[in-house]
Amino acid sequence: MRMPDKRMHHQNKNPNVQMTSEANQQLPRVAWWCKSTDLKIASVRMRAAILMRSMSQQGVHAGWFTEKDASDFNCVVVSKRYDDETLLRLRRFKQAGGRVVIDLCDNHFVAASQSQKHLHQVENLRAMVGLAHAVVTSAEPLAQIVLRECPGVAQVVVIGDVPDDLSIVQACALRRAWAKLIAARERSCLNQLAPEGVTRLVWFGNSAGRQKKSGMTDLARVLPIPEKLNKTHPLNLTVISNSKRLYKEQIACATLPSRYVEWDALTFEAVLSDQHIALIPATPNEFTSSKSDNRVVTAMRAGLAVVADPVPSYLAHGDVIHVGDIEGGLRHYLNDPALRAQQSLKGRERALLGGLAERVVAQWLLVTKPDHRPQPIGSDGPLSPLS
Repeated sequence: MRMPDKRMHHQNKNPNVQMTSEANQQLPRVAWWCKSTDLKIASVRMRAAILMRSMSQQGVHAGWFTEKDASDFNCVVVSKRYDDETLLRLRRFKQAGGRVVIDLCDNHFVAASQSQKHLHQVENLRAMVGLAHAVVTSAEPLAQIVLRECPGVAQVVVIGDVPDDLSIVQACALRRAWAKLIAARERSCLNQLAPEGVTRLVWFGNSAGRQKKSGMTDLARVLPIPEKLNKTHPLNLTVISNSKRLYKEQIACATLPSRYVEWDALTFEAVLSDQHIALIPATPNEFTSSKSDNRVVTAMRAGLAVVADPVPSYLAHGDVIHVGDIEGGLRHYLNDPALRAQQSLKGRERALLGGLAERVVAQWLLVTKPDHRPQPIGSDGPLSPLS
């Protein structure tokens, strides 16, 4: 791995060129080094790829980390990589003058299992936090966990997710045309299964969460509620995920009418927007409590009413969604369609408000600047929301 180039350049005698050069030196040159670059993964899009695109549009050199291009960057943002080799290279990068930022959107201090491999990854995460110039978290509860787990951390910065944009997932014209046919077929199917008078529920997300304690397991936990309500209010459930096998094992066996739709970047938004109420259950624990609000915001952008468990980041939207009692929230919306429509509209308007993406990008520009210095650790501690 080549390190950031510390050699001094010859002074340019053209003052205009020199000023441009000095301005460029003040901008970060940022590489994202993620466990995966698969744009089908939400965190890869919202916490890397979309940010890189926005930064590049502002003249910042931003891209995926590769060994051969390491010297082109003066800052590296690391996400979900906790192996020994990554830790070694980060140490060398920092020693050569590079800036190290760790991005956390999940509580990875909770080991995926008690295996030696996963426990060692947690040890490496602690070491990475210790050498980082800054740690960025997607939500404040996660920032507090970082402060508790790593008291010597230099700075913890809370930066939420940039709004999702599935258009960043590239596809050829033939693939996009085929996706339109699939979306039309799904809409026709739904219209037959859930015609007027049937309330359409939807759950979407990764099929299996960390330690298999979330994902469809969360949906299965609350499934008896819509099953019971279906006796008085006709309901139909759509599951948009990435495992038909788990759907068949955990969801299809219920008495509630349901169907499975494979998640696809090119059809997801169309399928989601045909629903009425999004169910977002989350079993309370240290992992789910640190989640960002991106799933709620995604549902709101699609114009859906939302019924969710009380994840802390969801509470800020409590005036336009129902947070807390899943059964009570569903009953409320089923008994008062006018309220459901009103809150769906307000939620969509909030999710589509302009300026959020610009604020998030500005926060990342600040935290990745080579000369950025954390606030002194005083009565407020090293936690900084950069708001």
